[in-house]
Amino acid sequence: MIIIVYGFLLLLGIGLAGVILKGAWSAAKWVFICALGIATLPISIPYLIIKAFRDGVKDRELLKKIPIALERRNFLEALRLIKEHNAEDLKATIELLIYDGIDLREMKADLKVRYTQAIEADIKSRLDALEGSNFIELSSLLQPLMPIYQQYLLEKGDFPTPQKMVEAKFKSKELELEKPRTQDEEKPVYLVRRCMRDEFADAIEI
Repeated sequence: MIIIVYGFLLLLGIGLAGVILKGAWSAAKWVFICALGIATLPISIPYLIIKAFRDGVKDRELLKKIPIALERRNFLEALRLIKEHNAEDLKATIELLIYDGIDLREMKADLKVRYTQAIEADIKSRLDALEGSNFIELSSLLQPLMPIYQQYLLEKGDFPTPQKMVEAKFKSKELELEKPRTQDEEKPVYLVRRCMRDEFADAIEI
């Protein structure tokens, strides 16, 4: 009986010691991290100040170069500079430029033309690769268009998305859409090709 009691007390003591050691290690770890942080402050603070200063100088230089590129009608270079200034928040850069009296309308009009031409060329190249009356999957047609959209995009609403442009081609009967009857309803696959016109019908219309 005594052995059982001593054994129980021994296990209880080991458990308590483990909890104490775990707590002590956790506290020591945080103390070490805080001490390390304090010790590196003389190095990290000047580094952060210098980095912020350099970034600020770089940002100001970029903002100065953008109007020059716009004056030279080098709109692709201006777009690159805007994205380099703050790729994560283009709206903020645009607001700075507008505040400085920079007019971006001509640039946006030029980018819209370039974007439309690039989208049309990509769609044409993929459809030209089809033979006869073959189809291409709609997803395979749309996915390569998104990088083009992102490349020229400055602000949402400047030009239609690739999906909207392809939808317009369906409405204008340039493209036709087909859903195979054997496809799973949960994950449908849509096929696309140019609208096939009857040459005899065209001759009658003439």
